[in-house]
Amino acid sequence: MNIARHAQASRAEIFLEHKEKTIRGELKDDGVDFYMPSIKNSGNGLGLGAMKERIEKLGGTFSIETAPGKGTRIWFHVAADAG
Repeated sequence: MNIARHAQASRAEIFLEHKEKTIRGELKDDGVDFYMPSIKNSGNGLGLGAMKERIEKLGGTFSIETAPGKGTRIWFHVAADAG
């Protein structure tokens, strides 16, 4: 799992909600932060860059917050009928 390997997190939470016409997701961990410009699609289709690209192609929004000592929070919103 990327969270354990890259973030060195000891705790991770995943929230997924399908409500009316929207799908909303949130992932949080207590791991180390990372350098935001390093997020790009590496071509293997498994990283944060690929997640962001897929959500945006569906017309959704994708955001990341990370800070030293605060872990990382990733969330997205997308129309349930997108794609």
